[in-house]
Amino acid sequence: MKAQTDHFRVSSNVQDRIKLPRVFWAGLKSIGLSPATVLRRSNLPPTVYSGESLVTTAQNFSIWRAIRELSNDPTIGWKFMSQVETDQYHPTLLAALHARTYRESIERLARYKQLCSAEEFRITQKGDEILVEVSWPFAGEEQAPALLIDAVFALVTELGRRGTKTRLNPKRIELTRPAERENRFEEYFGCRVKYRAPRDALILRAADLEIPFVTHNDELLQMLAPQFEHELKEGPRKQSILEQVRWVLK
Repeated sequence: MKAQTDHFRVSSNVQDRIKLPRVFWAGLKSIGLSPATVLRRSNLPPTVYSGESLVTTAQNFSIWRAIRELSNDPTIGWKFMSQVETDQYHPTLLAALHARTYRESIERLARYKQLCSAEEFRITQKGDEILVEVSWPFAGEEQAPALLIDAVFALVTELGRRGTKTRLNPKRIELTRPAERENRFEEYFGCRVKYRAPRDALILRAADLEIPFVTHNDELLQMLAPQFEHELKEGPRKQSILEQVRWVLK
C-alpha cells in the first residue's frame, strides 16, 4: 500500500499564541499544583492566569517544564488528559469527539487545533499503520517538553477510547527520550514503547481509524464545523473563537 501523508500545517496567518482554557488550570489544581506556583516557577506573571489565557510557544514550554519539576511525576502528562471530563472539552475538541469515525476525529483535531494552538500535525499511513506526529513551528531549536508530548498522545488516545466507547490501544509509541522509570506508559497506553527512537510518534492501527464513533453527533458538527472553517479562512480576529462558538451553541 502506498504511504499517504496528511500534513496539517499551521496557517501562515496563525500567530504564536496558544490558548490555555480554564479547564487547563482546573487540571493543575486536580493534580495538586496551584496556577500561581506553576507560573512563578515558569518566570511568568500571575496575570497569565486569567480567563482564556494566551501564551507563546516558549511560555507554554516553560509551563510544562515547571509542571514536571514541581510534580516530579513522569505520569502527569497522560494523567492530565485522561482525567479531563468530556463536558469540559474546548469546542474544538467537541468537534473531534463527535466526528463520524476515529480517522475523522483525528483529522478534525489536527485541523481545528490551529484555532487555539500553534501546533502542526503530521498523519502518515504506512501499510496497516498510522503514524501521528506533532511539532511546534514557533519553537525554533527548542525541544518540546516530554510531558507535553505525552499529553498530546494521550489526547489522541482518549478521543479514540471515548468516541468508540472501547479501550482502544495504540500499536506502539516511539520516543526520542531514554526510558524513564515509573511513567506507567504500558499500563495507560496498553502498548509497547520504544525509547531512543529517531522521532516522537504515536503509531495506531489503520483498521482502528475506521471504527465508527458512538458519540457521533451530526447536528452539533453542522453547527461547529462551518464556524471553525470560517475562522480558519479569516485568520485571527479580535473576537475569540470561543466567543463566537458560544452564540452558536446558544
